[in-house]
Amino acid sequence: MTSLALVAGSLARYAMTHGTGFSVRGHAGLIFPLVLIWLAEELAEKAIDASGGWLTPSNADRIVRLVGWLWLIVMLLHRNRDLLP
Repeated sequence: MTSLALVAGSLARYAMTHGTGFSVRGHAGLIFPLVLIWLAEELAEKAIDASGGWLTPSNADRIVRLVGWLWLIVMLLHRNRDLLP
């Protein structure tokens, strides 16, 4: 829910300044990190096989979710860099 709230807030703020269509197109790239966050367990199973052994069943879902969160935060900061000090 937190990830969706962050994206919705950024989308609304961007829409107010740049228009709705531009905001939706500009935030389309946020779908991938949301999928990583929301479907971490399912993606972790595939990541374990593809990792060559450094991901294990006990840490794979956490790492996939962490990558999703980091990607999401970096993209939101990039989209809203005028909010940074």
